[in-house]
Amino acid sequence: MESNGHRRLKLLAAAFLRRNGFRAVAPETRLPGSRALVDIAGYYEGHAGGEPSSAPLFTWKPAAREKRVRCTAVIECKFVRSDFLRERHDLPVLLAKRDALEVRRREFERGHLREREPELQQSGSFLFEEMESWDFGNSRSTVYQRVLRELADVSKRIHGHSKFSTLAHRRLADRLYVIAPASTLAPRDVPLGWGLLCADPRALERDDARDWFEDAERPLPVTIHKRAPIVTPTEWQRQRTLRAIAFAASRDLWKVPPEMTRAQAEAS
Repeated sequence: MESNGHRRLKLLAAAFLRRNGFRAVAPETRLPGSRALVDIAGYYEGHAGGEPSSAPLFTWKPAAREKRVRCTAVIECKFVRSDFLRERHDLPVLLAKRDALEVRRREFERGHLREREPELQQSGSFLFEEMESWDFGNSRSTVYQRVLRELADVSKRIHGHSKFSTLAHRRLADRLYVIAPASTLAPRDVPLGWGLLCADPRALERDDARDWFEDAERPLPVTIHKRAPIVTPTEWQRQRTLRAIAFAASRDLWKVPPEMTRAQAEAS
């Protein structure tokens, strides 16, 4: 049964996406390409050009040829640490191993792969090189692919299930975030390909959730502790995700409240 704390985290995550311009947001969404339900999914679409979006989820400027920017986001809510990390005696060792593998992965992506496989570059239209997007997952380097496999294996051993690695590996959303009360998780705790949002635990108990949606001037008690890396799903995948969000958002509209009788339901 869902706890009250987890439910309020989901409401805060939904409000965070809405505040960042995601107009289509739904809970308990099953993304195409994954059997797992995600806590909150959102879809953004807006005009390109001008200054980059002020929304903190956006960290790149669209190419000049793009007329619209589309972005999907997933937020998983973890109210307690034990829901996220497996209780293992070797957890510090696994985290240290993952840190070392992450260093190797970044060294490959910043040097060797860019020099040896320039065809992996996807955009080539930005003034600053760090804003370019690369499809490193299709690299022909056997050593790099082995590093990715080892990272995925360590992540599964740390978190105990494959939902996080599946969403990142299959590029099912542009942004992947975990939200948790502050001090519950550290940035190094989150899986490869994910970012970390921290919520003020006092606000989770004190605030009226309706204010997060109705009062646009009220600061949300959420901070970004680790930005999610840029992922580039296909446009077809984004449209499938939008359809899944639409299904999830309308799922509860036709459910009869338990207090209503059959006759009342039919009359309404």
